Amino acid sequence: MLGMYSCDVGYAHLYGKGRVAKEYVQAVAHLANGLKVSQHVNVEKLRLTKELDALLVMANTSLEEMDDYFYKQKVSENTILILTGGWLELLYLTCKAAKKSPNELLHNRIGEQKIILEQLLLLLSFYEDTPRIKILMRELTPLQKAYDKVKIDFQYNDPTTKKDDNSSTKISFTPENLRQILMITTDIRQKIIQGK
Repeated sequence: MLGMYSCDVGYAHLYGKGRVAKEYVQAVAHLANGLKVSQHVNVEKLRLTKELDALLVMANTSLEEMDDYFYKQKVSENTILILTGGWLELLYLTCKAAKKSPNELLHNRIGEQKIILEQLLLLLSFYEDTPRIKILMRELTPLQKAYDKVKIDFQYNDPTTKKDDNSSTKISFTPENLRQILMITTDIRQKIIQGK
C-alpha cells in the first residue's frame, strides 16, 4: 500500500486536492512507520511540495534509501512490493482517466504497461517463495492474461540523418480490453487496500 498511497499523494497534488493529499501523506507516514522506514520519508516536504517533478525526485530518493534498508534487513522483496503497488495505482488511475476521456496518448500508455507488467512479474519471481509475493503474483495472473490481448508492434526503420528517432510503436486493443484491464486492476487494488 505504501507505493499506492505515495502515488496518490502526487495525483492529489497534481489536481489541487490539498486536503486529500494531506490524508494520503498521513497514510504514507503511517505505513512507512510500520515498515520501519519512516526516516526515509520526509513527511513535511511531502505535505508542502506540489510540483510533480519535485515529488518524483523525493519518491525516487526515498525508494533508493528504503531499498538499501530492506536489503540490509534481508527483506528486499519489500522494494518490489512498493514498486508494484505504485505501478498498479498509476495503471488504475490511467485506466479510469481513459475510460472517462478516451484519447490516443492514454490508450498507448495503458498498452505499454504490458511490457512493465512482464518486467514486474520477472522481478517478483525472484521472491516467489515469499507468501506475500506468491499471493500478488497469483492476483496479477488475470491481468497478464488480459494484457495478452494487447498487441504491441515495434517497427524500426533504417537510420536517417535527421535527429528524430526513426522507430515507431503501434499498440492495439479494444475498449473491451480496456474495461477488462480496469476491472482486474480495480479488483487487485481493492484486495491490497483491504489487506487480503
